[in-house]
Amino acid sequence: MEGLPATSRDEFGEELLIKQSIEHHFNLILNQAHFLPIATPFLEKGETLRPDSMYLSGKDGELFTLKSDMTRPLSRFLATNHINYPTHLYYFGETFTPPTQLSGHYNQQTQAGFEIIGETSWAAEQEILQQTLNLMAELDVTDLEIELSDAKLADAVLATYQLSPQQITCLKDALFNKNMTQYRQKLKAYHLIDDTFLVNWPMAFGLRGDALLPLLPDSPEINAMKTHWQELINSVKAFNSNIKVHVDLAARPLKSYYTGTTIRTFSQHVSEYIFSGGRYDQLLQDHRGCLLPAVGIGINVDALATLKAHTNKQQPEKDNLTFVLAKGRVEKAVRPLLKNAGIDNSALENPERKLIFHSNDNKLTFILVKADDVVKYLDAGIGDIGIVGSDTMAEQPFNHYDLLDLNVARAQFVLASTHDFRHHINMRPKIATKYPTITRQYFDKQNKDIQIIKLTGSVELAPLTDLADAIVDISQTGTTLKENNLKVLDELNDVSAHLIANRISVRQQRAFFNELIYNLLNILEPNDENLSKSIN
Repeated sequence: MEGLPATSRDEFGEELLIKQSIEHHFNLILNQAHFLPIATPFLEKGETLRPDSMYLSGKDGELFTLKSDMTRPLSRFLATNHINYPTHLYYFGETFTPPTQLSGHYNQQTQAGFEIIGETSWAAEQEILQQTLNLMAELDVTDLEIELSDAKLADAVLATYQLSPQQITCLKDALFNKNMTQYRQKLKAYHLIDDTFLVNWPMAFGLRGDALLPLLPDSPEINAMKTHWQELINSVKAFNSNIKVHVDLAARPLKSYYTGTTIRTFSQHVSEYIFSGGRYDQLLQDHRGCLLPAVGIGINVDALATLKAHTNKQQPEKDNLTFVLAKGRVEKAVRPLLKNAGIDNSALENPERKLIFHSNDNKLTFILVKADDVVKYLDAGIGDIGIVGSDTMAEQPFNHYDLLDLNVARAQFVLASTHDFRHHINMRPKIATKYPTITRQYFDKQNKDIQIIKLTGSVELAPLTDLADAIVDISQTGTTLKENNLKVLDELNDVSAHLIANRISVRQQRAFFNELIYNLLNILEPNDENLSKSIN
């Protein structure tokens, strides 16, 4: 008997009962609110290949795509049917995304959502929030925290400064990724490091976001956003004063097509957003090709089911944080830095063969893993904070915050070969490396066609045995290369240890992260007077 594909699963028993209960309450609330159900088939026509979709081919060669989300089926439905607007719709069903082999993730998710389409007034946002609150109450998950933002906020803020389009793009990229190292470098380069709001902007969410609201630039567009946020906050507090609701002033727009207010919710117990959505007026079209204004909320039903299972079992709240460290060179280099930043990691001083350690007060856990595995532990929500080399990060899918370059465990990517190698003469040289992504990027910039050979160790052997013409590898001192009679032909990128973090963990433990980042910056930039502008 053959088993399931590697990234699929069966659902059974209590797990499925929880999902069925969620669907029952979801349908009940939306039906009472006079939303109309919509169901679309699993298969849609696959006109163009997209990396986020799975495809099937019919006997006649016609291409079909498995439904990866509800956005495209909903767009197709509205564009091919005569609907009276505004209309209120809701859906609940399965979606499929391309599997990531050996990742532990499933390619089938349950997605629900509700939309108000064809309505331009602010009443639509208020209605969407109200139904979100009704669902939270009906499902007994009122311990969720609500974040409000606006897809146009970053552009509106930066428009008040004298910046070029390229400077705005660079600042936004560092802002949304919460890359404090790059962000502060840009502020200094653009002579903006004296601006208190900008200095604190990347971490302006939760209570810190509320504190920075008065420092937002004064413009009609931003003032209108603030008014709308306050109206929504008032609605939440009128519904249930115990629900936490804050403004996130540094939120990345959920999708490129979002155009206004955004709403997201998260829990202390799940490492994913549960409700997320907002205003998007530039995506949907009616049967005549006219744009349709829309507001909607999507629900991660799998994350919601995990939260419900946690609630049913009455498990205690998580009260500690987990560091995942790349063992070896990175871990040894970063320990003194963490100690100076107030992180008790004394348990790591005599590790022996242990891999899990706890601080003396049991508030911090440290896990030692191979460098390639650090990101996987953050992906799974097991780790909150990771410390790993930028070389490893460059070779993996990465969906976390790259908070700080810790400037330790430094090295450099180099192109090296034997002394008689002439890489500008070889038509299509063979390059051996552990780092195919970095290697490909480097030679693409050189407009050079190469053949990459992926190795996992002793890369220096490749040009000595004619397995490859040259290598791309990490070098700290150059000693190993010299001992093997290899010379450096070019220097690529610098490598160092980085502090990374799970996106939800940063929100769940924001006070800890604010203090940690502030302490580390004081160590990394000891003479920077502008750090006094940081709000703790």
